Amino acid sequence: INKNFTNVAFKIVDDVLKINPITAEVIVTVTENGATVTYDGTEHSVKGYKSMTADNKLYDVSKSVKTTETAAWTATGTDAGEYPVGIAAGDFENINKNFTNVAFKIVDGVLKINPITENTITITANSASKTYDGTPLTDNGIAYTEGVLVKGDVLTAVVEGSQTDAGSSVNTVTSYKVMRGDKDVTGNYTFGESVMGTLTVSPRPVTITAQDYT
Repeated sequence: INKNFTNVAFKIVDDVLKINPITAEVIVTVTENGATVTYDGTEHSVKGYKSMTADNKLYDVSKSVKTTETAAWTATGTDAGEYPVGIAAGDFENINKNFTNVAFKIVDGVLKINPITENTITITANSASKTYDGTPLTDNGIAYTEGVLVKGDVLTAVVEGSQTDAGSSVNTVTSYKVMRGDKDVTGNYTFGESVMGTLTVSPRPVTITAQDYT
């Protein structure tokens, strides 16, 4: 607008506003789900994570993390024990260009199945008796606490004891197990000390009659 100059050209020297990304490490903590149950013979499962948080409030995890879910994210179990939820740090990726140093930390969660402890199973070996007949007296039968076994589980026991001559001896539970089909599930139960039975052989009565003589 200066009338003293009739040929004025404008040359632009570029400059920029440069915003650098944050290079300090950001820790994103992923806390897996978990659960604790008591054995009931059915399958239980826990899946995924319950929270994801960053130690830098500028890092919005909902917009900054790409998640790749895998089959390992589900813990499944039926018997007593601990089953991990298998989330790995590599299942997560930082996609926020404002942060160049993001690490993922996994807080493990587990599916914990506890054995039945409120009710203890006590096994009692049978007792038996007979009159002496020259053959061994044995009885491998048992009785055990009712109402504890889950439907479908079967308890069996080995009982050892033998009495042939007149007198008494113990009938003892030497081992036991609980089976579900062909699977041993004994570890899901709590057993008390087994109770011995008694095998008793009574003397055989003999009547001796003197011969009459005239």
